[in-house]
Amino acid sequence: MPRRFAPVAVIRHAALTLLLYAALLPASRADDGSHAHAHAASTTAGSADESVLQAVPAQVVLDPRRTVLLTARQAGQLETGAVPLPQAGQTVVAGQVLARLRPLMSQPERRTVEGELATAKRDVAMGYLQIDRYGIKEQEFDVKLPTPTLQILTDYRAAQGREQQLAATLDSPLTIVAPRAGTVVRVAASSGRVIEPGETLFELQASDGLAIEARYADEHLDAPDAAIAIDGHGQRLALRRIATGFDPADRRHRALYAAVDPHVNLQPNQRLRVLLPRRTPTSTAAAATR
Repeated sequence: MPRRFAPVAVIRHAALTLLLYAALLPASRADDGSHAHAHAASTTAGSADESVLQAVPAQVVLDPRRTVLLTARQAGQLETGAVPLPQAGQTVVAGQVLARLRPLMSQPERRTVEGELATAKRDVAMGYLQIDRYGIKEQEFDVKLPTPTLQILTDYRAAQGREQQLAATLDSPLTIVAPRAGTVVRVAASSGRVIEPGETLFELQASDGLAIEARYADEHLDAPDAAIAIDGHGQRLALRRIATGFDPADRRHRALYAAVDPHVNLQPNQRLRVLLPRRTPTSTAAAATR
């Protein structure tokens, strides 16, 4: 005899299945809706962030605060071939000899220096005679020595110092060195040229003396303390603001930035883009109410 299922059990099983399906269906739809809403919100936020920043053309310029001018302390003539003169664009290190200047003096000045030199040489000769007469060793200098001996040694060495200094004034060239590492921007010196006192010979830009300048006419752009620059290869550079201003000649705002990383490789006249924030109506109104 075939087996029969109880109608009540079948009905209960079907009802339970429908209840479970009904309970799960709203939750899954709600999850789908929340995910769609979150995706739309993130998309909107991303587009809003991109719309706030605007890429402004910029260029690497020389920072005027890092410019070093090397001038002649006295009149002279640049020696030919003694030291090869640096060329514009050449990199130099601190202490590097850039040129040698042979002093030029008028005839009265030269006669005065020559007279002082003759006096110094006479003092040296007299001091040497006294040292030889009393059997004093030139290298010996001890406070325990008798006072007359110390005085003879002191006068003798002072005369030697004056002689060397005056002789150098007449004949030895003055050495012009780079006070710090940097790049030669301008060369006004040439071999054999006569230089006047105070005349500029070289213009150097310190190694950390490059800046990034952005110019823009849009009144709704801000120049924040920190910004981002993008070079021609798409690399991003962190910047810190140096100064801002307005150029009345072309009626453009000027923002000057420096690279946060001092070792970043920048070249004068290099083209970049600086991302500057645009003031939205909401931010403008908020700023006005503060």
